[in-house]
Amino acid sequence: MAALHLAAFGEHGAVVNAIVHDVRPTIPDLGGCSFVAEDGGGVLVGHAMFTTSILDAPARLVPAPC
Repeated sequence: MAALHLAAFGEHGAVVNAIVHDVRPTIPDLGGCSFVAEDGGGVLVGHAMFTTSILDAPARLVPAPC
């Protein structure tokens, strides 16, 4: 999945990978889901993740889980 994020987000791919790495483990306890898409040959071609975390939010809002 990391290679997919690097390809999709270019210079921001490493940041996206870090966010996914930190936030995905919170899904079972805090809610959310993560989906991947594969082509007919089993190659990963897409990823979507939905969580209850708030990213890039002002400090007065509820912080994302650590």
